[in-house]
Amino acid sequence: MLDHTCRDAAFELALGDLRQALEQDQYTPMADQLRKTQDRLAELITLDPDRLDAQLYHAALEAVLGLAAPDAPTRVRTAASTLRDTLHRYRDYRYRTRTPVWARPRQNDVIAWSELTVVLDAAAAHLANDDPWYESGHDILTALLRAYTAHNTVAVLRDTPVAAAAEALVAPVIEDAFLQHEHRRRFLQRALAHDEEIRDDPAAQRLLAGLLNRTKSGENSSDHQAADQGKARRWQRLAQQLGDDFAAFVDQTPEHVLDRLELGQRTRDDLLAAIADPKYGRLKARLLRHLEGSRDWLPGIADEFTTLLDTTIRFAYLCYDVGRKMGGSYTEYLRGRDKDGKKQKVDEALFHQHYREVLEFSALFGVITSEVIDKAGGRTDILVSFGAVQFNVECKIEESDASESGLRQYVAQAAEYQNTNAGFAILLALDKTVGAEGAANLFDSIWIEPVQRAGEAEPCLVVIIRVPGGRENPNLLRPAPA
Repeated sequence: MLDHTCRDAAFELALGDLRQALEQDQYTPMADQLRKTQDRLAELITLDPDRLDAQLYHAALEAVLGLAAPDAPTRVRTAASTLRDTLHRYRDYRYRTRTPVWARPRQNDVIAWSELTVVLDAAAAHLANDDPWYESGHDILTALLRAYTAHNTVAVLRDTPVAAAAEALVAPVIEDAFLQHEHRRRFLQRALAHDEEIRDDPAAQRLLAGLLNRTKSGENSSDHQAADQGKARRWQRLAQQLGDDFAAFVDQTPEHVLDRLELGQRTRDDLLAAIADPKYGRLKARLLRHLEGSRDWLPGIADEFTTLLDTTIRFAYLCYDVGRKMGGSYTEYLRGRDKDGKKQKVDEALFHQHYREVLEFSALFGVITSEVIDKAGGRTDILVSFGAVQFNVECKIEESDASESGLRQYVAQAAEYQNTNAGFAILLALDKTVGAEGAANLFDSIWIEPVQRAGEAEPCLVVIIRVPGGRENPNLLRPAPA
């Protein structure tokens, strides 16, 4: 868990990303930057579930970005419901709390995003392709027009950064809703001709003028499909994936198929985001930043070593979390729990074998060999071969000193086996020194040790992963003295 200062800093960085997004003057770059802001807020919410202000901004951005999705009615309604619940708790928290003058702009910004979300919720209910607009026509147009001109007509949005999002992200989507169906444009024209309230509404007049302008521009364009940003907004992820081929693909594919593809892509991305472990992501990012500094970090090497590293870290996760009876004989070295109350033997071969079995059930099952003899004058524990590119993983047991300095004694052997290949290796160290205070956590047990000999221009980078073995039952552990 980040401490209080770091959480505040993360939130301010997210709002900095938000301000940067709102400085964009086009839909696509603004939407892309807002998604990055959402990701930063989601990470902060995972680390600090009680961060209500982050939840408010995250829900509001979800409503704005979800307005252009094929499932906009459901997606925006869910975001609005989340925002309402969060805002209720947020106001309870601030009840009878005096807001200093310098903090009022932030409070006004929260209120503005909240009100915009309510407006979008009312409009999104009528954006579905199968919504016929036969009933309550006046109410439908009123809801859509209020969203279309939210940056001008919703008082709380004026002079706030939210107005930029409403103008650049919301207004074009409302226009798209009319352009995609001829009967909707006629619906608006009839209301302007016969409805006294709509006839004199500047928002309705502006919307019709915008639709006529876009229709005329599309007719005069020689490449109408490529220039039609409405379709790129409706199928955002498809447009991002297909690039220049998007226009032709949309022209040849039925709309219901495109909707299913778009929803399928968004659902997969949302699932990955939901199960993402932010601490694991931060660990991987730290390791990769170090590895990327090597001149050996080349195509054909970087992705392959990253795959091996990812699989090995997941092995470490398994070793840390394995249960009392899980894993059978392969994992008996991890805990000292035999029937006689004696510690079971912690054997290097058993440790080595368990790691190999995990690799066998991973995507690397076809490229691993173990106990490779006559490799650089020795014998490697595990050799992973991606064609001519090979990496070795050494498995060691340490019974006296498993600190960073203590494990450094083993890295030269792992580096030696890479003398004729890429300068990356892994050292798996089984820490048999775990005492009554428990083991060091996983994230402080993974680091990179550079090994550079005289005459070498650059070090070999050995990733050390320390795994606790022969541990006591957790309920027997006691904290270290203060």
